[in-house]
Amino acid sequence: MKIVGLAKVRYRDIREFVSSDILIEDLIDSRIGVHDSKHFEVKLDYAIRSGETNRYRVESYFFIPSSLGINSSTYSSSHFYRDVQAYIRFKTPSSALRNLSSLEDGPLASIEKLVRSFASGKIGNEKVDEFSREARMFACIYRSQLRDHVVHMQESFESIKASGAIESARDLTEQLGKFVEAVRAFLENFRSMRSEANGRRVPATVRDTYQYIDEFISVTTELKIASLLEVMDEHGIDNQLAKERVKVVDLLIGEREYRENVSYLSERYVDPDDEYFLYRIGKLKKFVTSVLWLEIKKEKEGAGLQDVGAAIAAGIAMLFTVLATIWSSRWYVTNTAAFVVAAIVIYMLKDRIKDWLKRLWAKKLTKVLFDHSVKIRDPISGKNLGLCREAMNYVKHSSLPADVLEARRGDTDNTVEDEAKPEQIIRYEKEIRLSGDETIDRLKTDQHEINDIIRFSLARMLEHADDPKTKLPYFDESQDKIIRKKYRKVYHINLVMVFRHAKESVAPMIKRVRVVFDRSEIIRLEEINSR
Repeated sequence: MKIVGLAKVRYRDIREFVSSDILIEDLIDSRIGVHDSKHFEVKLDYAIRSGETNRYRVESYFFIPSSLGINSSTYSSSHFYRDVQAYIRFKTPSSALRNLSSLEDGPLASIEKLVRSFASGKIGNEKVDEFSREARMFACIYRSQLRDHVVHMQESFESIKASGAIESARDLTEQLGKFVEAVRAFLENFRSMRSEANGRRVPATVRDTYQYIDEFISVTTELKIASLLEVMDEHGIDNQLAKERVKVVDLLIGEREYRENVSYLSERYVDPDDEYFLYRIGKLKKFVTSVLWLEIKKEKEGAGLQDVGAAIAAGIAMLFTVLATIWSSRWYVTNTAAFVVAAIVIYMLKDRIKDWLKRLWAKKLTKVLFDHSVKIRDPISGKNLGLCREAMNYVKHSSLPADVLEARRGDTDNTVEDEAKPEQIIRYEKEIRLSGDETIDRLKTDQHEINDIIRFSLARMLEHADDPKTKLPYFDESQDKIIRKKYRKVYHINLVMVFRHAKESVAPMIKRVRVVFDRSEIIRLEEINSR
């Protein structure tokens, strides 16, 4: 069992090669983590291949304790979809820091060329959108690379502490020094065009875009480097890292002073009660990362078929009414009480027949239709990139696929587990179709992946949970008396996910994660390894 907590879990199954030499893990990558006290999220990366429609299917089975009061009567599909937030975006392309810092080639060289053309008056407003897209994508790549480098070094420090080999920290000296210098070179080269970007001929939108991105880069650098310094100090440093620590501190202070010198609104954040700093960070982040986000338009699937079914039901009900009225007129005179009673009964039956047929039609449709159909649109190019369909329903243990049931019971040999902890099972299915050519044409990079972010809220499920602490009688031998001892009351939701590709030759991938929580918050996530 692996405790996940706030960290992201990156799954990489080793599977046998299929005939096309493609593995399922090469096509779908998944990470599951805690977002905040009441939300956890699943991040899926779909690989995009040109010349075809890329189709993926993800089936999620939620095993929920019955004691939380979740069932088809209290928690409908509408409740479920209100508790699920879905986001779809392009995955941030990857590029080494040294490539980002280069003014000779790469994205920074392209941005500098545009800035000089604006400043010299060679181009005008017709290139503003292109500059905005490239500059924001550039900032996204830097943020991603900075985060990955910091995480890697944090893990190295944690590994050193766990092994007790503090002398191994010397191996990080050169790596840490090169990293700090690479960040400094990046910042220096990007800011070398600041005066030109603020030139008189440069369109106002370009000037504002450059300043927003510059401020975002500065804040991101300070926060990420500060988290690295925190881990360094937590695990202790020896004399070999003392000089590097000074460089890290200088970098942090330098970014804070830089924002103050150029009058950026996020110049300082020393007051923990200052609400504006987080608001400003959010504003900068949304502006920069918006270049990656896609628009989704959710519609009820099969609305037209439902209308057709309703019309057919109404027609059949009307046919019954006409025939029954003709038949009753042969037996009863129209101005008699008997005829009136017969007409009322016919109307009542007609109304019931129409509703019954509508329900029957809807039940048949649910077997072939999803709940929603979501169109995926790129707001920049205006093109439709694909379609996403989703469906939710309750299932019984007896209806579960064998591989899902095996994954759920993978960590126990107890044959009465199901009876000991009764569960409600929710099945959430998501099918996504993405146009390979349209997506690749939009990104214009060698890396073509789409991020699908699904965030689940447990707030509604916590309403019926017991208090986080429960007192139970306990005999204390040292005091020779019974005391009331507090125990933590937690709940488990087991999530089994099945990842599939449209090609049957690609074997599915199954993963299970346990969400451990109490009435107040999510405590941790645990990756469960099957037997």
